[in-house]
Amino acid sequence: MPTLTIKEFKPIPAGTYRLRINNCKVAKSKADEEFYVWELEVVDNSDIEEKVFTWNSSITASKNSQTYRFLVAAGLEETEGSFDINTDDFIGQEFYSTVTIVKNRSGTDVNKIEGLKTIAEFERDLKKFTQKAGPVKSQSTAAKPQAGPAKPQAGLGPVKPGSGLKPSGKPLHQPVQQEEATEEGGELTDFPQ
Repeated sequence: MPTLTIKEFKPIPAGTYRLRINNCKVAKSKADEEFYVWELEVVDNSDIEEKVFTWNSSITASKNSQTYRFLVAAGLEETEGSFDINTDDFIGQEFYSTVTIVKNRSGTDVNKIEGLKTIAEFERDLKKFTQKAGPVKSQSTAAKPQAGPAKPQAGLGPVKPGSGLKPSGKPLHQPVQQEEATEEGGELTDFPQ
């Protein structure tokens, strides 16, 4: 029988970071609604103490939703119509995001991600900005890209909609029961350390 480890994730400082998806679980809210809990890790900044945090997203998404923008930044190929995804396909994928700190419904500080960009988009925008601005005279606190082009990890690449799906139409996940979890972030922490 699997074990449930309860760990409180502290929010990381606000900033722009290169993030890696380490894990994804499904949880249930107090209202018995399912949602995704993504475990994210900062991979480009050694100055912060706590590098792992969770971000919660809806289990359904429209093209205008934050969940959809998150999945595209993490490698989902944009497509038309409805489709299902296998969240395991996103484990190990990296992207850039601006991370802020907000309070959830219970008043706890949690991280919010926004300004989502693929690695290629971020590097393109950074190149445009530095060409316009000229040489930087002071040290920036923004995330610094790694030298050279981003190197994809073995086996990772674009995630195609429907990959790994069975035609049964049943979910590919088992819900995790967690009373205190909310859709705005919080303390769902069933990830083994």
